[in-house]
Amino acid sequence: KIDFPVTEDPRFPFLMKDLALLAQTGIRIVIVPGAKEWIDAVLKEYDIVSEYSGAIRITTEDAIPFVKMAAFEVATRFMTELSASRVDAVIGNFVRPRGLGVVNGTDLRHSGKVDRILTEPLVRILDLGMVPILPCIGWSAASKPYNLPSDDIALAACAELGAAKFFIVSADEGIRADRFA
Repeated sequence: KIDFPVTEDPRFPFLMKDLALLAQTGIRIVIVPGAKEWIDAVLKEYDIVSEYSGAIRITTEDAIPFVKMAAFEVATRFMTELSASRVDAVIGNFVRPRGLGVVNGTDLRHSGKVDRILTEPLVRILDLGMVPILPCIGWSAASKPYNLPSDDIALAACAELGAAKFFIVSADEGIRADRFA
């Protein structure tokens, strides 16, 4: 899981070269890019104010197209850097979300949580030697898009795939206990 501020760092290409080298040696890598800060910037650019219920962004009908655009733009940065190192990657819809619904009287609209990870297609992609990239957007079985916390996606993907290691690359000064409660 790589937090967004890291993608803005001038050393980001070097991190991606290291990940590409690991993938080229046969280590299976799944990337979950964080996009919160970029989503914030895109929404601000289009004069869409984000409201929050606790730590959850209330993703409205007006906001969801821009959230999708921002999330996939961040994911594309990862694919671009991997491609530069001749590593194939796939940005895909491997996450099935469930809407959060109404919590304490607040309709959380297009904000969701991970319901399940589609492990079979992820394993097929990994078997092909490709790197799957899981953006913070998921589509329900009814084709409704949901904005999901990338931390939750990363944890769920690790659990479902039986990951041996889970790495977080962040600009934060350490892991906060409240982040992965």
